[in-house]
Amino acid sequence: MKTIRESDGRERVRLETWGEVASHLGIEVRTAQRWEARLGLPVRRMDGSQAVFAFADELDHWRADREFRKTDKAPAAPTLPPEPVEPPKAPVSAQPPAHLPLPVFVPVPVPAPLTVTAIPEAPLSFRAWAGIFGVLIVVAIVLARPFLVTPNHAPSVLAIEGSRLLALNAEGTSIWSHDFSESIAIIDTGSRPELRKWWQLADIEGDGRSEVVVVLSHVGPDGTPFDVLHVFESDGSLRYSYSPAITLRFKAGTYTGPWAFWDIEPQPHEKTLWLAFEHSPWWPSAVVSLDPSGKETLRYVQPGSIKILRSMQFEGRPHVLAAGVNNEFASASLALLDPAAPPAAAPQDGDGEFACIECPAGLPVRYVLLPASPLNRLDGLPYNRVDDLSVGADIQVETYESLGGAAMVYQLSRNFDVKSVTPSDTYWTKRPRSGAPWPPQDGEPLEMYVRSWQENRWSVARVPYSPPPPARLTDGCQ
Repeated sequence: MKTIRESDGRERVRLETWGEVASHLGIEVRTAQRWEARLGLPVRRMDGSQAVFAFADELDHWRADREFRKTDKAPAAPTLPPEPVEPPKAPVSAQPPAHLPLPVFVPVPVPAPLTVTAIPEAPLSFRAWAGIFGVLIVVAIVLARPFLVTPNHAPSVLAIEGSRLLALNAEGTSIWSHDFSESIAIIDTGSRPELRKWWQLADIEGDGRSEVVVVLSHVGPDGTPFDVLHVFESDGSLRYSYSPAITLRFKAGTYTGPWAFWDIEPQPHEKTLWLAFEHSPWWPSAVVSLDPSGKETLRYVQPGSIKILRSMQFEGRPHVLAAGVNNEFASASLALLDPAAPPAAAPQDGDGEFACIECPAGLPVRYVLLPASPLNRLDGLPYNRVDDLSVGADIQVETYESLGGAAMVYQLSRNFDVKSVTPSDTYWTKRPRSGAPWPPQDGEPLEMYVRSWQENRWSVARVPYSPPPPARLTDGCQ
């Protein structure tokens, strides 16, 4: 990277490789290239060359526009948004669409019951033995047919054509389609990357068969778009459709939707699909599970967004992590949920606008609040949030701390003790919008105070983090 001077005298930081672009955004090179191809990341190319370059200020403006296009703050009581008309659930059809080709089965004659009247004295002929064996084979096939695994014709590509959803194989040939008889559109996953794809293959029941899980944007009677989740069998038959119809009540107001999906996590051990969604455009969020018929069970409620769901084993049993941001505490959050326990809500401290009314009485097994960093506060952001989450020998949580992609990386034990916190390289090179001196001057404490909820009480851990590296100049850019 290097600093250049424009004709008007202003200085700009120019990034001259994919590596520098990715480092500036705090992401991997492949992610930066995907953002350019799919989301319009402002990266330029030199004439007649594959070399790329970008300006740091343009990248920051692009990301700020995508990441903060909606407010996270609760509306004041006098200006609460009117309750929207509850969107109707998409019709569920247990039958395949009429235009789909039905499977062709060759009729197999079932032999009449045999009546043995006597034991023949003479040995059976070869033809007689062959007939008996043939009958036994046919009977075995008929009895075993429900247990035979038929070929899994899972699609490689999904596309939309008018009101139809098309499933294509790897060669681009249509293998099935479904007509919704109404306008449908692909959801915008750019502002919610945790959804990863607007459709995915998922073995929901753990039986080796992949279901097709699709989230589409439908339009309500009043013209308001809303998300609907559809689960198809691999042959294209619609198992169920689901659109949240829950109501959440907080002291700040009542929220009935529309709801925007953020993440999907199958739980094959209980044959359910877990979903995280939040109110659009305000802040309450919920986690529900759907059984094989699409029946909804509320699992968790939080005054703030739930961005990510991940599975993990805890004390020898399957659990689910729900990560995002808690508006009451203005902190990134991580909740551990037990599928075998009653529905839960985030722990609360007071009776302010984020106090939940009629929320589930249960509590998470573990709950961790990761506070906003000094850079987050100097950038004038109301909250930080969990931006990435992985589970291995430890739990690694990455929190988003500024518009330039700066992050804090927390390492937690599988018992949720905080082992370390490390600022990203971008964290130290980012210049706060407030214009305050950065990095912090010598003598300022470099530590985070992490709050944890366990066994019905809060505890606070002081966790120091590493200082900035020594300043160095590279091509005129510090």
